[in-house]
Amino acid sequence: MPDTATCARLRPCPFCGTEPAHAIEIDVGTWAVPCDACRSIGPLADDERRAAELWNARPEA
Repeated sequence: MPDTATCARLRPCPFCGTEPAHAIEIDVGTWAVPCDACRSIGPLADDERRAAELWNARPEA
């Protein structure tokens, strides 16, 4: 289940500007933040909170 506190802090997608919904577990123990609009995906992480941190640290496109 998504951490709603983390989700509220996600920055818009650096490629299309869409607000991402939340981090998802894309494989067992591997999390990332996807953009549903343009299908980009953020860096992989070991947990949901770190995936959100890495997403927010991405430079603008």
